[in-house]
Amino acid sequence: MFGDSPTIDEAGSETAATDGSVTNDAASVEAGGRPRMVDIGMGAFHGCALGEDGSVWCWGSNGGGQLGDGSVGGGRLTAKRVGGLPTIAQLSVGLAHTCAVGNDHTI
Repeated sequence: MFGDSPTIDEAGSETAATDGSVTNDAASVEAGGRPRMVDIGMGAFHGCALGEDGSVWCWGSNGGGQLGDGSVGGGRLTAKRVGGLPTIAQLSVGLAHTCAVGNDHTI
């Protein structure tokens, strides 16, 4: 879905062709060790992204626990991986909630 977005390899440099286009290699990793994101959802005050490896990364307000880290309240400005999930196939983000469907069909 976001195949045209530039990625940063493990050395921290963009992979670009001489014609100015950006090469998105499936093995590339974004800055900070994050995988390339393939989907994103935005709620009223939070957002979550789905990595091509099936990981989920969330940021923003956590007033209702929507960031998935087991806490309620506060929030964060940078994306953090949500732990304890199976490999995720689909992500849905709403006003103040986040839901995910695993490759194993769990919710």
